Amino acid sequence: MMPFVVALDPKLYPKLSGLFFSKDKSGKETWGKLSGDYVLVNKNYWATALGVKPGDRIKLSGKDGRSATFEVLGYFDAFLIGSRRSTGAIVMSQENAERYLGITEDYDVLVKLKGDADKATAFTGIRNLVRGTQFKVVSNKQISKQVDKLMAGPQAFLYLLFGITVFVGLIGVVNTIAIGVLERRREIGLIKAVGGTRKHVKSMIMLESILISLVGAILGIALSTGIAILFIRAIYANDFMPSLFVFPVSTTLILLMAVVLVSIIGVLVPIRFANRITPIEALRFE
Repeated sequence: MMPFVVALDPKLYPKLSGLFFSKDKSGKETWGKLSGDYVLVNKNYWATALGVKPGDRIKLSGKDGRSATFEVLGYFDAFLIGSRRSTGAIVMSQENAERYLGITEDYDVLVKLKGDADKATAFTGIRNLVRGTQFKVVSNKQISKQVDKLMAGPQAFLYLLFGITVFVGLIGVVNTIAIGVLERRREIGLIKAVGGTRKHVKSMIMLESILISLVGAILGIALSTGIAILFIRAIYANDFMPSLFVFPVSTTLILLMAVVLVSIIGVLVPIRFANRITPIEALRFE
């Protein structure tokens, strides 16, 4: 992997976007010092692969042969800087990049509109302004649509797998509870013999079904979460990128509610069978 220099305006960039720092949460102190002969480096690459620490000095060379030595101010954690992946990135001020390394070309130009600005008008004006240059104007909405389009196929496949899993789970719940009812005919009959009602039997079987389903779902979520974390770390390990794992709380809650619903639906047939058992019939079975 070849390191690359990203030149930013330390005064304007924090107003448009930002980087994440482990110690300086607000970033004010870090951005203020970046105007001097300092650089920031991506933690996952420079610290993990090269052992570079804050306070170390690194020598950088430009395309025209000029070189300069800079002190590492600190690490940053980020996945993207503008439209570029931050792996291996060295961040310095635009002034230093031009003065010491001869870097003058622009790669990304970020634009942040005021609250009362008309987005359509601004977008058209910027597009006309950069026409004939190497720049392409892309809005956040367009980027979001591209990401959604890219993820549509995998998401549809996952939903299909989820539907198959729910169907198999439903069969499993019916089978497990049905076998349990058959094995406990005598117990159900005795419950009815001492005054138990159909409602009591129904509640007992339904509660058992919900508990079995929830325990299975929780164990499955824990196992799949662990596998997902290991999988993501394995993907990013060779690229020295941060492991971007976010636990889907809302999706998990929806999944648990779906599990409860499936367990209730799946137990309806066994409950109907259990309610047909009479005390006399149950006493015939040992």
